[in-house]
Amino acid sequence: MGALADGGTLHAPHFLVSKGGQEAEWGPAGQAVSAETASAVTDMMRTVVQEGTAVHAQVEGYDVAGKTGTGEQAGETGGYIDYSYVSSLIGFAPASDAKVLVYVGLNGTPYLASASAAPLFSTIMGEALSDLGVAPTN
Repeated sequence: MGALADGGTLHAPHFLVSKGGQEAEWGPAGQAVSAETASAVTDMMRTVVQEGTAVHAQVEGYDVAGKTGTGEQAGETGGYIDYSYVSSLIGFAPASDAKVLVYVGLNGTPYLASASAAPLFSTIMGEALSDLGVAPTN
């Protein structure tokens, strides 16, 4: 998801910020997908937030790209547990120049992602954008 948010460029995950007083430098690890593919998928993810299953993930004033996920939870004796889901939403904003990427995963919720992970995502994303001083995009 980070590569999509960065125009297809893959970055190596890292935690080292500095060593011996020197800032650690981490270059890109390569290209996960083409810039054109990243742009096309980002547009699809915008639609998910604007009019799809993640409408409750919108953050006023920001262009957000996101994707919901809802999985039924298996029961111990086989089959699925009624109204017990793993609900998630992952996305980034601003969609055209991502500054923040957020993942919300909820285990055992009785609600689909559209009614559980999406509103929580909106709250977290909105606070993160504000805290980081990211200017509204629309």
